[in-house]
Formats: sequence, C-alpha cells, structure tokens
Amino acid sequence: MGHGASKITYVSAVTLSGLSDDDKSHMGSLNIISLGIHRISLHTVICFFVSFQLLDANKFGGFSYFYPPTSNPQLSTLLPTMAFKLHATVAFLAALSRASARTFTVTNNCAYTIWPAIFTDLNVGTSVPDQATGWQANAGTSVSFTVPNDWKAGRIWGRRECDFSTVQGPTSCAVGGCNGGLECDASTGTGVPPVTVAEWTLAGDGNQDWYDVSLVDGFDIPLAITNNVGCSTASCPVDLNPDCPSELQLTDSSGNIVGCKSACFANLDGNQADSANCCSGSHNTAATCPSSGVQYYSYFKDSCPDSYAYAYDESSGTALWTCDSSLLADYTVTFCP
Repeated sequence: MGHGASKITYVSAVTLSGLSDDDKSHMGSLNIISLGIHRISLHTVICFFVSFQLLDANKFGGFSYFYPPTSNPQLSTLLPTMAFKLHATVAFLAALSRASARTFTVTNNCAYTIWPAIFTDLNVGTSVPDQATGWQANAGTSVSFTVPNDWKAGRIWGRRECDFSTVQGPTSCAVGGCNGGLECDASTGTGVPPVTVAEWTLAGDGNQDWYDVSLVDGFDIPLAITNNVGCSTASCPVDLNPDCPSELQLTDSSGNIVGCKSACFANLDGNQADSANCCSGSHNTAATCPSSGVQYYSYFKDSCPDSYAYAYDESSGTALWTCDSSLLADYTVTFCP
C-alpha cells in the first residue's frame, strides 16, 4: 500500500443470540462487507458494536447475513427463511474519525519545486501522521493527509534543490536536507538548518493545540500555518533570503542564496554552548537571554512578526499560537503564501 492510501482497522464486539453453542461452532467467521465507509484514512480505528439477532427473512427485507453452507441439519432448514439482522449500534463514526484524527494539507505555492519533510520527536510522542516523511512537491501542488489528534512535537519544513539519485542524506539538498534522503529518518531526520519550520503539539497543555512558525534555526522558504476554525495564523510570508546579512547567508553551488542562518546556527559569538544568541549556558533562561542580546533578532522578527524568532520569543506575544483542541482544527501549511 502506497503512502497516503486508505486503511481501515475494525474493532468489533459481536453478540449472537438465538443459537445454541453447538450451532455457533458451525458458523465460522462472520464477515461484514460493503458498509460504504468514506474518508477514513490510515490508522483511523472504526469501532462498532454489533448485536446480531436471528430473524425470519420473510418478515424482514433489510440488511441480512445468511449462514454459510453447513452440514448441520437444523441450520440447513433455516437457510431458506432466516437471516441475521444487523440492528444495534453501529458507532461507526464520522464522529470518532473526526475526534481521533485531523486533516493537514501541505501546499506549494512557490514557483519552484520543493521537497516537504515531516519529523516527529518519538521521545515525546509516538503518534505519527499518515504520510511519508518526505516527498516531492512540484509548484502549485497540494497533498492532504491525516494526523492523529495527539500528535506531539511534530514539525514540517521544506527542502530545496534536492537530488537523491546519488546521495541519500543531508547533503542531498542545498538546504533542509535530512538523514534518510527523500524520506527523512524517523529517529534522526530532523533537517539541517537553516530552515523555516512549522511546529505543532496537538491536544497539549490546557487542552490547546500549540503551533508556531519557527525561525530559531534560520529561514529558507516563506511559510504560513492556517486553519479552518478561525484560530490565529502563524507565518513568515516574506522571503528573507535576498536581504539576508552576508554572515548569515547559505548559498548553493551556483552562489545563489538559499537560506538565512540564525545568529546561533552561524555561531557568530564563537561558542554555541554558552551563547546569548543560542540562549545556552549562562544565558539559558528568559531573564538571561532577552531578545535584545540576540544578534539580528530584529531582522527576522520585524520582517515576520508572527513567527518564533529566537528561543524565548514567547514574550513578544506573537510567537507561539494556540487553538482550542475541542475545535478539532484542520491545518494547512502553505509554502510561499
């Protein structure tokens, strides 16, 4: 089954009435088919509880399930007239499918091909989206997939100028490459900065979805996170590459600027382990790492005020966004919005 294909897992509790234990032993397995389930994606669990009752088929013309051929003479006499009626609860759920998964859409509005990637920190949560961890997105294309309602520490970003024909790893792309190649490794494929990152924790603290567009590792492609329930948009819609300060620039083999590093990733102060730019070491609290001490903070934040521009940017009030989890928001990631 290819990535993104539908798969349904059934969990059922079946109660049979009207049959002796001996009769039941002749029944074998019951199969229920043609239920007409639509829009149920990978890992969605459809739970239904079915009570079967033996009914006279001449009196009931609805859904029925006939006994398979049997040598039991008592059952054989029932075949012409009797059937099983599916009658109790089919908790089959548009409701549960909505409650257990969201729809995410990734759209490439850029004029060039990108290679989106997904990473889930499995140390935080084990639920993962129903989508490959990397794929090619030509200009103007979109991909939709389901994401579990409890997705934690998830991220989506875009890669540029990729060629996986000879190398399967971080250097396969001019920017944003990851361990694993086209599909990023599930454990280590976080993506090499500088990259613009869309981040989520769904159904997190306070029964909130938490999300942001992070520039903490730098920038490569303009990006926005929108939703279908009216919650705030997180974004960096401006291309920061053309005016990127020279000491932050990442260039491709032709000398084109394809990324703009953060001051931390560029290691401008020479010690990432104890750095005001990285909020590390003696600067590892919000009090000891104000935005005023982060080089080029204003370049990123002024251009993209609704982004997360450094490690403690929550104090700006426009870095980290929430949406009530009970709204079951679907999210869209748009590159080059």
